[in-house]
Amino acid sequence: MPQPAPERLADRVRRRLRAAMTRQRLSQHAVADRLAWSQSRVAQKLNPNRPSALTLDELEALAHAVGVSVVALVADEEHTA
Repeated sequence: MPQPAPERLADRVRRRLRAAMTRQRLSQHAVADRLAWSQSRVAQKLNPNRPSALTLDELEALAHAVGVSVVALVADEEHTA
């Protein structure tokens, strides 16, 4: 049986950002306010079905806004155990 495709880094980062927002009960509006971004920009960056490119500066800003490290967002789960 074929192995499932590994999760793409961009998808992992988006999933972990959304999970951190959920844990902290942060809405997209709240994150947008923290970053002085529009809510629609946050939504575009986090949407797994229609993702827009996420620059390193945006990644760092989003991580800071939700209180997680960039390393935690990008770490490969296989190699962190």
